Amino acid sequence: MNVPLAPIVRLRELALAFPEAHEVEAWGEPTFRVRNKIFAMHADAANHHGKGRPAVWVKAAPGVQESMVAAAPDCFFPDRHGFWVCVER
Repeated sequence: MNVPLAPIVRLRELALAFPEAHEVEAWGEPTFRVRNKIFAMHADAANHHGKGRPAVWVKAAPGVQESMVAAAPDCFFPDRHGFWVCVER
């Protein structure tokens, strides 16, 4: 039987595959960066970033966040800053 990986394990695996990517803990959560610029982070359900649900936050180009949330509100939710797409597990 294939057991899915925990979201943080899978996120770490994917994020650290990018050239120059590294992990830094910030706000009590793992963030993933290239040249010290965050491109993804994990938000635990208990953390205020997770809004009561585990999620992965990824950078989004202007306007992309709204499109993704509108297209699949059961999978995506907006952050309060407007430039991250939050992906629910």
